[in-house]
Amino acid sequence: MDAGKIIIGILVTVFCPLSVHGLVYSTIRDNQRNWLQLLFSTLKQIVIGVIKCFSPDLISAAVHKNNLKLTSNNACQITRIELKYFITYSNYSNLFVSFLMAVAPLAFSDNINALQTIQYILGFRIISRCLEIIFSFGKDVITKSDVNKSSALDKFDRLQLALLSLLEICLLSAAIYAVINVETCPLQMFNSLLYSLGTSLIVAVNLKGQDGLILFSSPSNALFNFFVILQSLTSVTLIVLAVAGYLSDGNKQTETVCLSSTNFFQGDGDGI
Repeated sequence: MDAGKIIIGILVTVFCPLSVHGLVYSTIRDNQRNWLQLLFSTLKQIVIGVIKCFSPDLISAAVHKNNLKLTSNNACQITRIELKYFITYSNYSNLFVSFLMAVAPLAFSDNINALQTIQYILGFRIISRCLEIIFSFGKDVITKSDVNKSSALDKFDRLQLALLSLLEICLLSAAIYAVINVETCPLQMFNSLLYSLGTSLIVAVNLKGQDGLILFSSPSNALFNFFVILQSLTSVTLIVLAVAGYLSDGNKQTETVCLSSTNFFQGDGDGI
């Protein structure tokens, strides 16, 4: 072992927390928190803006919810029921559209060019939906009070939305796994669905037939691995935060609340 490198690693590990906590401590002691708040607020807006650039679903949901608030008869007493219906039916519609995309490879199993096009469509769709789900569902769950939430969704509604979103991502992921493997016959699509279901449930899946041959194998492909990680991250977000939201005590809802239009880069939860 190289003692010098070990010492450097230890010194850096010790220096980092001392410098970070020391800086924050001195800032708070000197009552100069404004620059820290501005820094983190700016970084937050930049991160949200970057996420929205890769998620048309998130942009569209935010814009239409914002328009719904602006076009209300009374912008300060807009019923949260309207937003609840918008979110719920958007979730159903997204599931239907994603289902059609997921079964599309079956119709073009012998057309390589068409499958390549479908691969891009599925890839961009999964990225957009996963980012919207992670951002919107996560923001909704960590909102401290139900009164501050933009819609009248209760914890049972949110649990249902989480399960439907989990099913949607499972279908889309199964389709793109099959397309990347260039195995889009019905049997292989079904095996891909089982593999995707195992990924969503965060369990190891090794599908074998009666003869011991592997029915569905994951290739050593960076693109394939990327979508597996993205599906796993989205699934963990949905499962963990859904359980956290369901177990939370905040289940009192108010039917009306004063809502103002939101900044484009700010976003507002409930966007699944």
